[in-house]
Amino acid sequence: MSSSSASNAKTAVFPMLVMLSIVIGGYAAYLVDKGEELNYQAAALAPVWYMFKPRFLTQFISDGGYVGTLVAVGLNIAHALLYVALAYTAVTIGFARFFKPRNGQAEDVAVEVVDPAVSGIYPCEIPGSSMMIMIPDSRDPSTGATIEGVKDKDPFEQFFVRCDRKPVATARPPITPVEKLQVAVLELLAAHPSVPASVGHHHADATLADHSKAISRAIAEYMHHKGWEEPLARVAGLAHDVDKLLAYQEKEPGQWVKRKDATHHNTFSAYLIRQQPEFKALPEEDQFTLTMALRYYHHPGSLPTNAGERVERLISAIRHADGKTIQSEKAAGIANAQAASNTIALVALAIEKFLTAADINGYRGGQAAGWTKDAYEYVIIPMSGVIESIGEFLPNELLRQLQLGVDSRNFKHPSVPVIRDALNSLGLLMSKVKDLESPTGMFDVKVGVKVWRACVLLDKDRISELLPTTVPKWGTTMYGMVKIQKPTLDKSHAEDEEPAASASG
Repeated sequence: MSSSSASNAKTAVFPMLVMLSIVIGGYAAYLVDKGEELNYQAAALAPVWYMFKPRFLTQFISDGGYVGTLVAVGLNIAHALLYVALAYTAVTIGFARFFKPRNGQAEDVAVEVVDPAVSGIYPCEIPGSSMMIMIPDSRDPSTGATIEGVKDKDPFEQFFVRCDRKPVATARPPITPVEKLQVAVLELLAAHPSVPASVGHHHADATLADHSKAISRAIAEYMHHKGWEEPLARVAGLAHDVDKLLAYQEKEPGQWVKRKDATHHNTFSAYLIRQQPEFKALPEEDQFTLTMALRYYHHPGSLPTNAGERVERLISAIRHADGKTIQSEKAAGIANAQAASNTIALVALAIEKFLTAADINGYRGGQAAGWTKDAYEYVIIPMSGVIESIGEFLPNELLRQLQLGVDSRNFKHPSVPVIRDALNSLGLLMSKVKDLESPTGMFDVKVGVKVWRACVLLDKDRISELLPTTVPKWGTTMYGMVKIQKPTLDKSHAEDEEPAASASG
């Protein structure tokens, strides 16, 4: 027991003694007040086989008075406490013979230790959860002092996992340490095939495994084009985002979110890869180069200046390949959505639900999601508002393919053609107003003193056919001037506008 526990026990005894003294003294005074002290003293002096009465105490009782009564009461209470304690002990021992304590010490059980190389299960925990990144023979050029390096503490504080690995087929067995580590990372990714490359639709519907393999190929191609020899190129690409296995969790089937206690994934791939047994077989220089590249590729500005040319080249290749691959993934996501036979129908249904809930003219009391007047045959809605609002009504897979949670105010957002086709399928999109006609189906509109670029004009009569009770609720906008300025034709970004979320109420 600790000293603090002993101190607490001593502290608790004193109030108990005080309370017991008050009870004994109070009861003795009560007996004296009622004239019952002599009867009580006589009963206390009577010999009883189950009570031990020391001679010096019986002498006090025989002397009578308040002190004698006080001693008699104390003697009886002491015996009562003794027998209660004996009874409690007997009952506890009796129950212990028939019931095992819930928190008792577990019996030693022989546990079979499985070789990770056989089971494919490797622990990812880092003892002490810290790692020092050292630069060999690193010194400050101005002072000559040794540079200690960078120490990252508690990289996995947010979540501990076991890195299951699933065997993969290779054209030939891996030979070199780098090849063996490359296969190890492939096995790690193969065991988690459904983890997405991003929870924010930044990679469309690409999985982490597919994204990592694509980056690996792109880095090798980039290095070859540059004429750089780097044996770590492919394994660095495979491992660059592997810490998303820690950062992401599946909240519901197909719905991935970032763990609420997870720190950002950007720097932890280095730690996770270092825990793979194959990493330790790499030459020290390769271990250092791969660690630094994975640790700093998201933050190249923080890379120590004397990290070395190999590290800098590898980081440059990862960043180049990542940007190129993301663009390809986004294009593939849209292509997959457009190729699906039910995409337009699903988006059209989501648009109807959005119009039912949209706070047009701010009639619900929020900020307006769009504007119209009784005299207008259309309702004006920024395309950014449509992009950001219909996602909640779409299946998760289509939501990722259309990338609705990314760059919603970009005039060239990849979902625009799909949304435009869905609006046309519903007969809602108006591409011509008076003498203005827009080939993109969008217009720049001035509402009050503010210009909203890339807005769609939706036919109110058609909305009334689809949603009979919706249009009458909208009423008339509070803005006196609403003017269609011109068709949206350029590639400008609405970066100076209010966030689309505020526009959609």
